[in-house]
Amino acid sequence: MTTRLAAALVIVTFLALAVASLVGLNAGVDLGRDIYRNRLTAIADAAALDVSAALRSGARLGESLASSPGASEALQAFTDGFAELPIDGEDFDAAAETRALIDAYEEPYLQSLAGRTLPVADILSDNPRVVYLQTRYSTADTVLDDPGTLIDAGDGSSWSEAHSQFHPGYQQVADSPGFTDLYLVDAATSRVVYTADKRPDLGTSLSGGPFSGSVLANTVDAVIENPSGGSVFSDLGFYDARPGEVVGIVATPVFDDDEFVGVLALSYDGLALTEILTDNQTWTGIPATGDVYLVGANGTTRSDPRGYLVAPRDFLDVVLEAGRISSAERTTIEQLGTTVLTLSAVEDTVSAGLSDDTGVEDRNSVAGADVIGTQATISIDGLEWFVVAELDMAIAEESIDDFRNILIVGTAVFVILVTFFAVGWAGAIMRPVKAISERLGSPHDAGTIAIPDQSPIELHHLARSYEDMATTLDQQQIHLARARDARLEVMRNMLPSTVAARIAEGDLDELDEVERASVAVVV
Repeated sequence: MTTRLAAALVIVTFLALAVASLVGLNAGVDLGRDIYRNRLTAIADAAALDVSAALRSGARLGESLASSPGASEALQAFTDGFAELPIDGEDFDAAAETRALIDAYEEPYLQSLAGRTLPVADILSDNPRVVYLQTRYSTADTVLDDPGTLIDAGDGSSWSEAHSQFHPGYQQVADSPGFTDLYLVDAATSRVVYTADKRPDLGTSLSGGPFSGSVLANTVDAVIENPSGGSVFSDLGFYDARPGEVVGIVATPVFDDDEFVGVLALSYDGLALTEILTDNQTWTGIPATGDVYLVGANGTTRSDPRGYLVAPRDFLDVVLEAGRISSAERTTIEQLGTTVLTLSAVEDTVSAGLSDDTGVEDRNSVAGADVIGTQATISIDGLEWFVVAELDMAIAEESIDDFRNILIVGTAVFVILVTFFAVGWAGAIMRPVKAISERLGSPHDAGTIAIPDQSPIELHHLARSYEDMATTLDQQQIHLARARDARLEVMRNMLPSTVAARIAEGDLDELDEVERASVAVVV
């Protein structure tokens, strides 16, 4: 009975535990998946907010500069100064200075850029005033390595006078972290009348010069077409005036009272977005196998994925083998040192991002690995960018598998412990019953039934009842024995001793023959 009681307890416990474990396992798996899905969503949303905040910060800086009286004054001064440049004097030889510009630009600009060769002639303007400015400010021997450091070329021109006044402040802005240059563009002619960094775009017209159609020109044109629309953001792009660099532009209209006079444009380093998304490549808050990167409307990246930043060559080997890039694109990436604008994201990822789908789904990474990912849109007008957050599927499910294994092992250990407990508990519970059973099996033994003090009170009552019953039975047995002896004595007096003995032993069927007998009836 002890074994049955223990077995019943174990079976009931096991069934209850199995049901609870199954429910807990399913709930735990769902919870685990919800946790890392929510974490991915939070990572993507936070990254999108960081990028948006950085872009808006640049726009606020540009708007602050453009709204100051100094901006319209600087535009007017540089525009007037450009028109008054002394190109008719004996100190200016347009042909000679053009040749000097070609020689100066040849080394930094005549190189393979983004898979193509950039002829120096393609970045030179045939406007003599442009040649005049660039000869004195962009390629002067004293400032060739850093033209932005020159304050005054000493030519006595009104443009140089304006430059001495406004350049130090604008240069400080252009040298701020993340920014690469600051431009002032005349609204009437779309001419770059000032640039802090003094590249080959200084003085050129963005409507028909060598940099027309560039990322700078397109952004400035958008402001000129709708000056009341406020700041305009460009997509990232390559810009011939800054070879080998990925730049973005934020352009802001400049007004003189209510009159639109020009555009103040800030260029920023497109690779700074990678630093923002990766927290300077520390990936703080992102799992070890997680990734977060930016994708544009055309499906190419706007920041570098983690695999490329950690091991560029291995990453390129994988994506090339997977057909994600061509050999020419790999060469471009290696030359530029970035995958931005070259590496294409997975088609499913691009479709989800452009449709503003914020769901978490299984997909492939840019390197072809099985991942779970989501995306968050950058909330900047004019930019169709979205942040992608991904986590390696095997690693994500590994934690769930660990939970499942822990639950199974824990359940098995618990069942074993319950089994030992059930055996001990059943033995303890049945010990008083066993003592009562043994006592009942020997009703004539003296003594009381030994019941442990900690046993239930009902068992103590039962034991006392059994003891009382046993005492009563003993007394009844004594009384019966005495009555039997008295009856036997009477029969011995009335019957022959042999007959009396036979009747006492219970033999009532045997008859004795008596040949002659007298029957006396007493009334």
